[in-house]
Amino acid sequence: MNEQTHSVSEQAAEKAFSKQAAIFDKLYASNIIIQYKRQRVRDHVSQLIKPHSKILELNAGTGEDAIYFAQQGHNVHATDMAKDMQEKLVERVKQSKLE
Repeated sequence: MNEQTHSVSEQAAEKAFSKQAAIFDKLYASNIIIQYKRQRVRDHVSQLIKPHSKILELNAGTGEDAIYFAQQGHNVHATDMAKDMQEKLVERVKQSKLE
């Protein structure tokens, strides 16, 4: 894939995820398969990291996992390529009083 194609693909992905940001949590919050998989990942990661670890989360979306780990006492740096996802993440962090 050349650089121009890569850039166009990234822009399309950012646009698609930004569009979904407003409804993302509503779509997946009650999905038992998503919640099951999310819990499995959290349990697995929790076994591998030490208390108060520094965590980098790429493609954090609206920050559900980042917030979970921050509430467990970890220092989390969460990022996402979609601006609207980033805005939701920041909003959720403020609501969770984790700033």
